[in-house]
Amino acid sequence: MKIYKTVLNFFIVAIYLAGIGGLGATDTSYESRIIILGGTSSSGKTTTALALEKRIKQRYPNAVIVNTGFDALTATKEGEEEIARYLNEVMEKTGLRQKIIANHNFKDDIKIRSPSTYLQLTSDERAQVDNVMKKESCIWKHNKLANFAEAAFKENHFVILDVLDAMAMKEALLRKGISSGHIQTVLLYVPFTQYGERVKQRNQKAMLEYHNNPELKGYENAREIFFLIGQYGNFFELRSEPSFDQSQLLTQKQLNDAFEGAYQDYVVLMNSLKEAHKNALKTGNLTEDEYNQEATDIDNELNRAELDKLEKIEKMIKALNPFGLNAGYLSPKQNVDLILDTTSLSTDELVEKICRNAFH
Repeated sequence: MKIYKTVLNFFIVAIYLAGIGGLGATDTSYESRIIILGGTSSSGKTTTALALEKRIKQRYPNAVIVNTGFDALTATKEGEEEIARYLNEVMEKTGLRQKIIANHNFKDDIKIRSPSTYLQLTSDERAQVDNVMKKESCIWKHNKLANFAEAAFKENHFVILDVLDAMAMKEALLRKGISSGHIQTVLLYVPFTQYGERVKQRNQKAMLEYHNNPELKGYENAREIFFLIGQYGNFFELRSEPSFDQSQLLTQKQLNDAFEGAYQDYVVLMNSLKEAHKNALKTGNLTEDEYNQEATDIDNELNRAELDKLEKIEKMIKALNPFGLNAGYLSPKQNVDLILDTTSLSTDELVEKICRNAFH
């Protein structure tokens, strides 16, 4: 059940005909850029992208600026259906779907990725399905955004992309023939030891909003921390020596405690959501059938998470600590143009640094 999703404005495009000041003098002559903001969910990418869009408009008042990202691709029913078809096709081509159906005597029209079906799979089958979901969904999103960004760039538009993996997005653009000099990659992050608390506070606010006004569905602003914290392994790893000024010193125990804590926070979130749905049932914002379905989906999600908890934590630790260090410095894996801690800089300062790097 996909209950948490940031719904962005779908392809925000704006044209300004007069300058209003800003970063340096306004300029009507420019060479377009593609700025890719990567990083974990809740790292401040959306806020930074919007502020960056505003700043570029100030500097280049005649420019067209396109601000979009991963979430926009599945913000509509059509987008969700398109990626679902793609993933099903991948599982068909690899033979995974047929193998699972044969192993469990499922009907041919079974939805492999539904929570109730997922719970019936073996640990190995769940891991295979998860790998397809993670890898192939990113490939689909990168290719879709690359096609869109290429078209916008050829029209001399500025493009801001809010994605997970900035370097993977850059590689997709390079394959389109866009030169590296026109692409800027930025990794925005929250220090590992602060990430859990940031997401927990966000979730508490989302649940409170939903409880106070169920009609607004504030729970859509919440985030599943147990799954998101594993994203750090895409960008960082423990090393014996610090590789940049903000490298955090972490122990193996701190990693394990963080992941265990994230799992417990996830359980609290899901149970809070079930209680909030009860309130929505009382206020008439959910029917009894809708509530029962939501409650069943939540229970299935919790059962699925419990089944895979130890295996997922082990994978998360291995991704962050591939050398098995008892303690080490959290250091970036990727050679991005900028690495910025969004807890130590204001939005204006973040934008200033990005613009200074992009328009030097």
